[in-house]
Amino acid sequence: MKATMRHRIGKAVYVNAVLLVLFSWTARAAVPSEPAPIDPLITRQLETGISEFEAGRYPQAEEIFRGVIATLEMRGNPGVQLVQAIGNLGSVLIDAGRYDEAELSLTRAVALLQGNRKIDQRQFPVVLGNLGRLFQVTKRSKLAESTLRDALNLGKKLLADRPEYIADIHNNLGMVHLNTGNHKQAEIEFQRALSLIVKDSPENAVRSAGIIANLASVYFAEMRWDLAEKYFLQGLHDVELVRGKEHPDLCVYLSNLAYVSFKMNNLDSAESYLRRNLEIGRAVFGNESVTTAAAATRLADVLSKREKYDEAVSLYAEALRIQEKKFGLRNPELATTLEQFASLLRKTNENARSMEMEARAASIRLEAEYTVSISDLPGHH
Repeated sequence: MKATMRHRIGKAVYVNAVLLVLFSWTARAAVPSEPAPIDPLITRQLETGISEFEAGRYPQAEEIFRGVIATLEMRGNPGVQLVQAIGNLGSVLIDAGRYDEAELSLTRAVALLQGNRKIDQRQFPVVLGNLGRLFQVTKRSKLAESTLRDALNLGKKLLADRPEYIADIHNNLGMVHLNTGNHKQAEIEFQRALSLIVKDSPENAVRSAGIIANLASVYFAEMRWDLAEKYFLQGLHDVELVRGKEHPDLCVYLSNLAYVSFKMNNLDSAESYLRRNLEIGRAVFGNESVTTAAAATRLADVLSKREKYDEAVSLYAEALRIQEKKFGLRNPELATTLEQFASLLRKTNENARSMEMEARAASIRLEAEYTVSISDLPGHH
């Protein structure tokens, strides 16, 4: 079981230590407002959208930003407020995991800025920072680093009075280096980011907490569990103080702390963190979301280790049902859940059902291995 636990939690939580921390804390900031707004009503709507985003109410934020975009497009207004709305929508879509849509939104914002130099060019490094973040999340590391370097160079010229935005870019660069195995440079970038943050507002306090968590990810990657736990706990505490105890941004800390606790053989704490993680996920994302399904499988892993088999079986069944509904019956995303569920069923002597799940998982993996996408064919790029 120990090897099985390592495979599942290592995949589900370690990636989150890199990506979900990234999903939650890197330059997801709203585009700074221009000194003289074109339309005060639009400015208030943008501020409301930003507040919804910061509170973790992502569907409401998306609705507001899309409404602003529709209003300005109907007016034929391609100015700074349209760039702000499109750029902020891109940030929401990244956090929602809708990367193709996010890329369309952010590249459109870049095109608007390039096509009209009268638009406040201070928006440029912020939009580029978010675009670089997107490239990093989608594992295009070289493109991410070059985009973020451009954003950093522009930011130093255009946003000297807004150091928190420069900190966001250093933070994103740190994640690029962390995910490519350059832990020393990642640590340097995170320290640079922290040095630029003054905790003079709730948003900056949350920024600082996120960077601290990313620094914890360096120690996490190096398996220095004591240091990782220390910094993840600090980040969790800081976010709770600013955002409250039910904010979705807490989930990444809880998942990572659970994994660290597991590695330190503290299964009581691991279970406690994962129960809270699942509770927040259900409240924020709903009972039928893939995020909730992932949280359920993590808790099921620990419960299985603790021989709480009935609840673990129930959670695996819930997760598998959601994944089948969202991904379809033959999607590779199902294979790991099927394998882990099968391992648990063997412990409860349901061998026939276990063999059925193992065979299905093997079939899905074999099918995925020999499936050729149209993008793999000659002449398609």
